[in-house]
Amino acid sequence: MDQLDREFIDNVVTIVAGSYVSFPNSDDIQHHVYSFSDNNSFELPLYSSTDTDPVLFDVPGVTVVGCNIHDWMLGYIYVGESHLMGKSDAAGSARITGLDAGDYTFKIWHERARRRDQFSTYNASVSAEATTRVEIDLGRDRRIRRAPTGTGKSYH
Repeated sequence: MDQLDREFIDNVVTIVAGSYVSFPNSDDIQHHVYSFSDNNSFELPLYSSTDTDPVLFDVPGVTVVGCNIHDWMLGYIYVGESHLMGKSDAAGSARITGLDAGDYTFKIWHERARRRDQFSTYNASVSAEATTRVEIDLGRDRRIRRAPTGTGKSYH
């Protein structure tokens, strides 16, 4: 989960529990990356290089990642219980392949969902011949926008 232009690039990462994530800093300024999430808390004090030790994420759930210096920087690490997960693309589509025919319960998460509705489930029967499609309406975009870059250096 790189940092560039005072943002996390790619701000949503999906991994399987037991995986490591690196947090290189490609910015020309320092960042202090941390998470107070119950499932995987960590802290990487001020640093400005791409040589940081990767962090182990061994408990399933969503880990919210921030920068202690730049409050608008938010990232999310979805730690799944298995490799059977997908991440939506720019068009909002995600694909999970290789499922055997049968009944499944899909857990769906989105960063903009309300806290109490952040996880929703969808039950589906998958057959060997058909494609199952799930559509979710997220409503209006209520994200907090990042700080303006401007010409000043007040956000360094």
